[in-house]
Amino acid sequence: MRAPSTYLALGGALLRLPYTMILKHTARLLATIFLALPAASLQAQPAATTLPLALPTTEANTMVYPRQALLENLQGIVSMAFLVDADGTVLAATVEQTSGTLMLDAAAIDGMRKRGFSPGLANGKPVRSWTKIQYMWSIDSEEDGVRPEVLRAAAETGDANAQMRYALLLSSRWSLRADMAEVLRWYRAAALGGNGEAQERLGARALYDTAQPDNGEEVLGWLMRPAAQERVKVLYSLGTMYHQAWKVQTDMAQAVKWYTRAADKGFTKAQYRLAQLYLAGDSVGQDNAVAVSWYRKAAEGSLPDAQVALAQMLLRGDVVADDPEQAMRLLDKAVKQDFPPALYLRGEQLMAQAQAPQETAAAVAWTARAASLGHDAAQYRLAQAYETGKGLSQDGSLAMVWYELAAQTGHVEAMQRLLAVYRDGGLGQAADAARAQVWQARLDGMRGKMP
Repeated sequence: MRAPSTYLALGGALLRLPYTMILKHTARLLATIFLALPAASLQAQPAATTLPLALPTTEANTMVYPRQALLENLQGIVSMAFLVDADGTVLAATVEQTSGTLMLDAAAIDGMRKRGFSPGLANGKPVRSWTKIQYMWSIDSEEDGVRPEVLRAAAETGDANAQMRYALLLSSRWSLRADMAEVLRWYRAAALGGNGEAQERLGARALYDTAQPDNGEEVLGWLMRPAAQERVKVLYSLGTMYHQAWKVQTDMAQAVKWYTRAADKGFTKAQYRLAQLYLAGDSVGQDNAVAVSWYRKAAEGSLPDAQVALAQMLLRGDVVADDPEQAMRLLDKAVKQDFPPALYLRGEQLMAQAQAPQETAAAVAWTARAASLGHDAAQYRLAQAYETGKGLSQDGSLAMVWYELAAQTGHVEAMQRLLAVYRDGGLGQAADAARAQVWQARLDGMRGKMP
């Protein structure tokens, strides 16, 4: 059996320092130390020796591995930031770098919120501070009870499947003790022996290796072999390579060919990509009926991107006949997956309908959920809510926090609001010409890149 486990990494990325350790825990949180920042600004860069420390409480283990993630063997590391008030309340939480899986990101945010924090201290007194956390969701491989030495002995006989299993066993321990050179050696041996999964993994590794921008032939060399076995993720990766010029020249005919092969086998991301191409008429003849057909297939396959896109079409009634009830059913499915754009849209819909204060508060709660998962428009809306006191208690400092978070992603309106605050003062912030100049320069730089 493969047992789930979780790991916690701690560090001061806000200080541009590396995360200093990764600690494993299962039933309880091990003793840990966090580097934190004063909450006045995300851009504050005080000396490390002056930082307050904020610690999670240890009464219970609230980190629950999502069942669907276990079934799909999903793993990854999520980087988060928490703003902890002087009384230990989490005032803001956001995903800074996704694990690659929404359900793992959401479970990490929820679990750490439920665990709670003790506040950071400055001069012996509790203070509001930022705390940065990396959390790793990992599934330990026991290879159904096979001892590592037995598996290695089988791998050394040249059995490609045993070599692949042994590489997986080694790589499951990468966070603490694996020798990645050894892991890659066994992947390569398995790949050369014809194991399609090993070939796929090596091809993906080469594809995402930014240190080698010209290794397209190596990537294709590894990926074409499992593509011949109709491995759908490989077919989709090849489509993406030719579509977005990853390590190869753009070739939309090739992109459509590979996307179609993956889509015909039910791969929802390929279906969604084809729907986008046919709707826009990008290198294929524009065909709304074909586009909607692919959107429906991807939505039926539970891809939240397609569910939201199709829901918006059904609400507008521009590409398909309007059907608000079906649109709401699709949006509900995406919301249940914690898909940030769906959470944001639900908040916008409820806000438009809100009349009583509790209805406004409920709408803002959906916006806050999307904001915590990194949705920039939701972060901007949440900042506005804190600024105006609409749906929650008015708080200029928290408005600044969310404007900063949205602006750091390039949200133009958030950048403009920060520029105005730093130029003229407001929201409890004194005028700051230096910071105003920084945001003005960033806005000017963005305008220079616009066509």
